[in-house]
Amino acid sequence: MERLLSVFFVLILTSTLALSQEFGKEGVIEFGGNASFQSTTPVAEGETGDATTTIMLSPTVGYFVIDGVEVGVDPLSYTSVSYPKPIDKTYSTIGFWAFGAYHFMTMGTTYPYVQALVGYTSASNGKSASGLAYGAAIGAKFEVASGLLINASAQYRFYTYTPEDADKRWGDNVLSLGVGISGFLK
Repeated sequence: MERLLSVFFVLILTSTLALSQEFGKEGVIEFGGNASFQSTTPVAEGETGDATTTIMLSPTVGYFVIDGVEVGVDPLSYTSVSYPKPIDKTYSTIGFWAFGAYHFMTMGTTYPYVQALVGYTSASNGKSASGLAYGAAIGAKFEVASGLLINASAQYRFYTYTPEDADKRWGDNVLSLGVGISGFLK
């Protein structure tokens, strides 16, 4: 039985290592989604409010333009957040994000990466406000099966929702820890 388990383990390991050589190569398409736990600190009229937490879900699609370099989109990021004072309201946020990422190509099945984000987001609570947003992320992707990755990341996002009649910044500073799953095709 031990010998059978050892052979099975070696077969799985070698097939994963062989397949892992495809991820991050030019022409690979990655598709998936992320769920993140966020701590959000609102800014209203230049004053920083109390932090709140929420969960964000977002789909992603990326394409490797050269080995290790991925560009992609998060075409629909939706979040609903209830803020404490001084805002004391619930906002719905929808956004479109583009990203560029550099993956450190390792010889194994773990791929650390750094990522830059830029987006356009809109918030509504009866009144609408929108603006540019940007951010950065670091993380690692772990190939757990043929063409299947688990992603763990930390992100910072800076949102601006300054209404036309405001003379100071309105928006969010968001720090999140996320876990995602994605697949890739060559």
